Amino acid sequence: MINFARHTRLAAVVLAAGLLCAGSPTASADENEGLTIDEQIAQPVISAKATAPLVRHFERMGSVFDKHGLKTAYERKGQVLCVTIPASKLFGPNETKLSKGASKYLSAFRDLVKLPQFYRVLVVVHSDSTGDKTYSEELTQDRAYSIIEYFENYLHRDDLNLIPYGVGYEEPLMPDTSIGSRAANRRVDFYIIPEPDLIEQARSGHL
Repeated sequence: MINFARHTRLAAVVLAAGLLCAGSPTASADENEGLTIDEQIAQPVISAKATAPLVRHFERMGSVFDKHGLKTAYERKGQVLCVTIPASKLFGPNETKLSKGASKYLSAFRDLVKLPQFYRVLVVVHSDSTGDKTYSEELTQDRAYSIIEYFENYLHRDDLNLIPYGVGYEEPLMPDTSIGSRAANRRVDFYIIPEPDLIEQARSGHL
């Protein structure tokens, strides 16, 4: 059984190069909430000098998730990491409360969400198209907030830079024509986006 809580390699990647040092202020989750997912992914601007070390940083991080069987993908030519967890690993059918086994998957993100000056994490929940649009949107929104609440309760903090999105069935990976395709469409995408302090670490050669 996968147990992310006992795995330290991801924490080492996240905290490498002195990332626990005090950082400069960053935009709050509230300030970013009005943006679309694409707008979130497109910012902040990353200089050419910072790009290569930043890409390597996310590749190292992605390799840890890969080794635990989670799907990873890259946006902005490697400047943003997306990690996907099947919804069935976190929720029961039509449930909005996290299942008992969800923690072993969500624990992989705890070190990331404790460093909002370095990372912004979008929690994007998808459904299949078996329900109507309103139901699917409400289900995925409630699931996204359940994930946010998990981190706030576990870490005893409400200043985490997590932004929830419940998108219903609007962004399927494939047509909902089979049991397998519907299961693939029911997922949670965690977009890990660099914030200014991480970008500065990359630009200055400290990442």
